[in-house]
Formats: sequence, structure tokens, C-alpha cells
Amino acid sequence: MPPNRVKHDMRQLNQAVEAALSPQYSDRSRLLDLYESTVKDSQYIAEREKAESFLITEPFEVCAIGTENDDKERTELFRRPWFTHFLGIAIDVEFWGYTLVEFGPMDVHGEFTDASVFPRHHVRPFEKEITKFPDDFHGIPYGEHETEYFLVELGNPYNLGKLESITVETIWKTFARSDWSEYNERFGKPFVVYKTDTEDEKQRDEYFAMAQKFGADLVGVVGLSESLEITDIASKASAENYHELAKACDEYIAKMMNGQTGTSDVKAFTGSAEVHERVLTEFTKARLKRIQDTVNYNLFPFLIAHGYKLDGFEFQFVGLRSKKENTIDNKSLNEPNTVRRNDKNPETDALGFFA
Repeated sequence: MPPNRVKHDMRQLNQAVEAALSPQYSDRSRLLDLYESTVKDSQYIAEREKAESFLITEPFEVCAIGTENDDKERTELFRRPWFTHFLGIAIDVEFWGYTLVEFGPMDVHGEFTDASVFPRHHVRPFEKEITKFPDDFHGIPYGEHETEYFLVELGNPYNLGKLESITVETIWKTFARSDWSEYNERFGKPFVVYKTDTEDEKQRDEYFAMAQKFGADLVGVVGLSESLEITDIASKASAENYHELAKACDEYIAKMMNGQTGTSDVKAFTGSAEVHERVLTEFTKARLKRIQDTVNYNLFPFLIAHGYKLDGFEFQFVGLRSKKENTIDNKSLNEPNTVRRNDKNPETDALGFFA
């Protein structure tokens, strides 16, 4: 299906949200079109990659339920490309909302080889149907047959994901940058005025062409009875307004996606950056907990049904296990910015900056 080109404005977004949640006939096509446009935003791409990098590099183990004893053989079953893909999909549920995951064929060892998102335009979440064409009113029911059809449901049909709010910011940013570009096009260069007393239209057209050439080459030659005036820009304050609005939109996107902005800003002061990294750590821990639950309560039952020997076992992110509380010695009480940390090598832990 070729990509749809949609009008990216607030009215279209509101109408798309209403259509997606309509109790009589839900239609997510327009909302998904807007989401697909939003995820091309540079700030979204950067924050999405940051979120995924924390997740897929976090150590994990498969242990007997109630223990922290790694079962290496079972853990090895998840050190596969398909599981990395699944983790990326699990993150996207936070942004896209309801997602149907389709698992690829099994290899000779009885292991899945891939996992991917079932095309969202062909899924009707409330009706639990798969359609041949995006606008079809009825399709193939998959409710209560997900495992049989090699499908796993993630998310809630009533939750449209954070992209609903992120799209608002990208709309504002698009308008701000468009106005900014238009302002710079009009006022970013000095005005060139060619003064002449001729009334001949043909000559005036020639002079106009000359003035354009003067503006491009920054050189002008005129007659004694003519003059060339160059007026510089009086103020850049209006252009800065557009810049600040676009910057604010990026900051809101960063906060919604990873809970902070400071670690993305190369100009952040050390103390401020540390605070932001602490927020990012807690934000990431919460995200890991949600995904750990998704693996245990959505993925594991599906895998067990397809022959994986995981009965009595659970998936654990190592970084979520309880750690000793940080301690502060007497010296640090007199130096508020000095904290003694118990972690021997926090750099090796994706969550361990200040945990």
C-alpha cells in the first residue's frame, strides 16, 4: 500500500482521534497516517533510538519463578534477533497504542525466527478483525485465535499511545519552522531598492532584473540619475520567536518519550545533567518493568503454547532486581554534591548511572 499524504494540522488530528475511538465504527486509518508522519520527526527518531538502546542493552535472565538463578539454556533462547525485534515492538506500544505482533516461521530447532508488527491499517482492534483492505468494514476474526494464528496482542484498544500528544507538538513545530523559513526568506536578506525616474515599462522590467542581480552578486552599477539603496534588517526578534517555539516542541517531545531533556543538550551544566540522568534512570526502570510484565504475561504463554519449555520460569531484567541503598558518609554530609555510591562499575549497567 503506497504511503498516504495527509494534511498535518490540529483539526485533522482531532477528527482522526474521534474516528479511532468511535463506538459505532472505529476507523484508525487517518490517525495512523498522522502517526506515520510524526515518527519521521528528527526529535522523535533521536528519542526513540535512545529508549531502545537502554532496553536492548539491559542484561536479562530467565529464572525459575521466585528465584534469581539464571537458567542459561532457557536464557539463551532469547538471545536471538527475533527477541530484539520484539523488544523494539514492545517499546512502540507505549507510543502507538494497541499493536498486533506476528511471529514468523520456526526453524529446524523449533524456535521462531522473527517477530514483526502486523500492518496496523489492516487491524480493527475493537472488533478483533484483520481486513484485506484498510477501509473494509468486516474482516477475518482473530479473537480467541491469536495463538493459533501466530499473533500476540499488546496494549489496549482504548489507548491511542503517546503519539497522539507527540503529534500535537510536531504540528506546532512544523508551523513554527515553516513560518521561520518564510520570515527568513522575506526578511533574512537586506532589501535592495533600485530608484529610477523612467516611466517606460520595458525599462522598468530591465531595471528590476538588474536589481535582482545586484542582490545576488552584492555589486551594483547604476547611472548618475539613478540610485541603489540597501536596507538591512532592523531586528531578528520575530525570527527568534519561531525558533523558541520549535525548540519548546522538541523539549516536550523529549519529556514525553524519556522523561527529561538535559541529557540530550550538549550545553547542559554538569549538575543539571546529573539530575536529568537520574530522571531518565527511573523513567527507564518503569519502562523496563512494563516490558518485563509484557514478556511474562503476554509472550511466555504464547511461546509455551508453541512448544517452548518455559513452564515455571519467568523473564527478569537484571537491572530491576533489588539493590542496596546508596550510603552517604560523614564527609559527604558537609559536601551535598558528593555522594558515595556502592556500585563498583555503574557504567556497565544501562540503568546504573545513579541507581
